[in-house]
Amino acid sequence: MTINYRAKKDISLRTNEQITASEVRVISSNGKQLGIISIREALYHAEDEGFDLVEVSPDAKPPVCKIIDYGKLKYKEQKSKKEEKKDQKKKDAEKKKDKYEGKVKVEILNESGDTIRVFSLKPDTGMNRFHWNYCRDGVRYVNHGEDKKNADLPSGRKVLPGTYKIVLSYGEYSGTTSIKVSSDPREEVSIEDLKKRALTYDALQVKIKVLTEAFNRLKEVNKTTEKVNEQLENLEDSVQKNLRKQGGDISKKVDELMDLFIKSKDFVGYDHVSVRLMDRVWTAMDYIKSGSGVPSITTLDYIKRTEKEMQSVLKEVNLFIAEDWTAYQKAVEESNTSLFKEYEELKIED
Repeated sequence: MTINYRAKKDISLRTNEQITASEVRVISSNGKQLGIISIREALYHAEDEGFDLVEVSPDAKPPVCKIIDYGKLKYKEQKSKKEEKKDQKKKDAEKKKDKYEGKVKVEILNESGDTIRVFSLKPDTGMNRFHWNYCRDGVRYVNHGEDKKNADLPSGRKVLPGTYKIVLSYGEYSGTTSIKVSSDPREEVSIEDLKKRALTYDALQVKIKVLTEAFNRLKEVNKTTEKVNEQLENLEDSVQKNLRKQGGDISKKVDELMDLFIKSKDFVGYDHVSVRLMDRVWTAMDYIKSGSGVPSITTLDYIKRTEKEMQSVLKEVNLFIAEDWTAYQKAVEESNTSLFKEYEELKIED
């Protein structure tokens, strides 16, 4: 058996007799420039000062050397790297602690070692049990609300038959076990057909993720417009009036675009006439889930029409961002709108 490897590059600096150049530019231990001298003379200077001659810029012509305590330099570098590594570990631990502090983290890994599902549980005193619904991580769907910070992803599709590793961690404690998932004996479906259905589901999930990002951008646009309106009182009346009108047009356009995705958050009642984009998406997902094997021609045709509408809506959102929103942003920037309100000095009259 042949093992190929790449030698680790030696990144240490050359010192004293290791330096191969015949002439070098030397800087003394107190920072004085000694000029370009022979390597022999440079070594004499280093010995006279009681330190090492270190080649700090080997690619310079001639190479630049400093007379310094190399051992002390190496110690400082190692100490600095050690502290950086320690700080990074601390930051990683704090980041992890913020999300999972006081919770049991559950990770599901497939036979290839890929993490396919992560969720958390709030433990109680005594023995605890948890439930896994045999689903992978899903994606967040379009909604008017705000997702909770560090919230777990929703469930996605059911996993394929196979053996899965479960890793549980709570603080500094962790444990693993495995579980075997089998096909539903009531369904006569081959693994290959299940894989084809899974691929169709996953492909649609990727597109849904893009839709959610587009809708979130529209929500961010509304928030930014509201913030701008709050700062307009510091501007001249004519500029205020113009920007408020532009901001109103932006908000109106955002509402129209959002309505292409889902019903308005202020909508009350039942709309049995309008079919919005997410209505089609949910129907397409139901078609895939309800099938026992390979998606039917009807399902694939419906998905195709849904994806066509996705592209149409995304095109409108992108056009709005590129034209209307960019023009509004430019107008606001040119007005020099300040986030800070000017305050006059307060006085109490005698």
